[in-house]
Amino acid sequence: KPRGEAGQVARKSPPPDTSHRRKSIHIKKTMAAPAASDEKKDALQSLRYTRGSFEVLDQLVVPHGLEFLPVKDANDGWSVIRKMQVRGAPLIAMVACLSLAVEASAMDAAGKVAGMSADEAKDFLLERMQHLRTSRPTAVNLFVATDKFAEVVKEAAAEKGATGASVVTTFVEGAEAMLENDLNANKTMGAYGKEAMLAKAPGGATKLKVVTICNTGSLATAGWGTALGVVRSLHETDNLDHIYSCETRPYNQGARLTAFEIV
Repeated sequence: KPRGEAGQVARKSPPPDTSHRRKSIHIKKTMAAPAASDEKKDALQSLRYTRGSFEVLDQLVVPHGLEFLPVKDANDGWSVIRKMQVRGAPLIAMVACLSLAVEASAMDAAGKVAGMSADEAKDFLLERMQHLRTSRPTAVNLFVATDKFAEVVKEAAAEKGATGASVVTTFVEGAEAMLENDLNANKTMGAYGKEAMLAKAPGGATKLKVVTICNTGSLATAGWGTALGVVRSLHETDNLDHIYSCETRPYNQGARLTAFEIV
């Protein structure tokens, strides 16, 4: 028999009592729950952003809760990435950059940017990006994005007549463009991936069974998804027969998040 610590015989723990859990998604917010159609739409949103306002979905409570956390500055962005409240390589990069964008926008609205020189604004943004890079040392997209924006900020500060405000605006607009670019790239990837899978399907099958691991869907990106986006594209054109969602550790992202998106 398997033994636990100190040579004692290990006993199976009883299954956890989940009878207290609601079967439907509940909204942990101080506002009325949205209509069912809106709730489903929100369920597939990883973030909510408008200039000066930023929230991210706390993915540690999905699927049993749907809670959006306010992100007011780069420190908040660092925290939600570090705690794995947001995850997925594309999303991590966007949350990092948008958290700094919302901080810079707040500073601008408070009149703090107006007194900065272009070099001062550049140094501030570079220092904050360096801090954000420490939130997840293994996140490749985070390093690619911050490397790119470091060059963008340096070039903006070197322009003739550059000011602190112009440097900040260049960064904020660039971070905002990441959202649209990510969604468009995902949909393009989904379309090409769908055609590639159908072209290689055994016997020319038009209904595919697909295995997916971890979570690579809307909750890992700005929307639609990468690998799961291909599956979504198959489903959209009625070419999906079945999807098998496999889990990954440490938070069972496949079993929780991908299964949630599929349903």
